[in-house]
Amino acid sequence: MSLESSFQDPHPEIRVFSLQGRLDATGGMEVYDSLRENLEGRLQIVLDLSGVDYMSSGGLSIIIRLVHHLRERGGDLHLASPSPFVKNVFDIVSFDAILKIFDHVDLAVAAFEAS
Repeated sequence: MSLESSFQDPHPEIRVFSLQGRLDATGGMEVYDSLRENLEGRLQIVLDLSGVDYMSSGGLSIIIRLVHHLRERGGDLHLASPSPFVKNVFDIVSFDAILKIFDHVDLAVAAFEAS
């Protein structure tokens, strides 16, 4: 299954991107480019990972590139709803040391609204 993305705007400054499929190096760069093109000035981004059933080191790299892009501009990225497989990958590499990971999209959005 290829990687697909869609987005919604629950708040004027926040964009939620929902990903579906495999997040790896193969399709990840296309999605990375698409995400950057669809920021439309928003710097507070939530990645809804509930539909991601597989993530490789290439997928982790895509997320890190997006984080750097946002943080260089004063923004940030929250991750939400990782599947058990993806959560395990995050735990192995201690991803929570550099990013906030939330169980639900609503919690990730609320954390941006509270800051």
